[in-house]
Amino acid sequence: RFPLISKSYFDKHFNQTNQHTIDQSVDKIDKALLLSVYCIGLDWWCYDLDLTLVPSPTGRELYDLAITAISENLDNPTYNILQAGIMLTQKKYMSPKDFDSRTWILLGMCYSMCQNLGINIDCTDWDIDEYEKRLRRKIWWSLFMQEKWFSIQYGRSSHININDWNVSMIEASDFKDDLNTVTKSTIEGFQAMCKLTIIIDEIATNLLSLRSKTKFKN
Repeated sequence: RFPLISKSYFDKHFNQTNQHTIDQSVDKIDKALLLSVYCIGLDWWCYDLDLTLVPSPTGRELYDLAITAISENLDNPTYNILQAGIMLTQKKYMSPKDFDSRTWILLGMCYSMCQNLGINIDCTDWDIDEYEKRLRRKIWWSLFMQEKWFSIQYGRSSHININDWNVSMIEASDFKDDLNTVTKSTIEGFQAMCKLTIIIDEIATNLLSLRSKTKFKN
């Protein structure tokens, strides 16, 4: 799993939303993100002693609801919507037909939303809150990693061109909001995977792209 969502932020806004005391000026957790969290959380339903005593919702039902919620916000995406979409691409295998096709389409939607929000552009010197800068980098590198590995696994051409982004590499300081819940090994592992993904992308572009295959064949 990616360290994509700040647990402290999520817990704070989730509790406020449940208690109906959240101020209107503070962004609530979007229903798409809540549905995605619930959908992913079903993978651990059987490990909770209390939850095993009650019937589990179906993963397909929650997945479809989350996809619908994301689709309803394509014209006005937010960080929550992007987080929801990226999280859903990590959902465990559901069926041979849906796992590659629907997930690949969802990744394309997420990348398009990233472009609309300028998340593919380095925000280091922007006049925005430092928390937002950290969040944007976490969203970008989570999407970049997921999209590139799916591209290779399923033999699809990547949506993300190396000339269309310039986001700086993720740093340990980008996880300062959750140092109590995200371990050092998780952060280092995430950074290592980001760097490995860049290498893999270069290999895929030079050797596995349709143009490269045609060139080698000829």
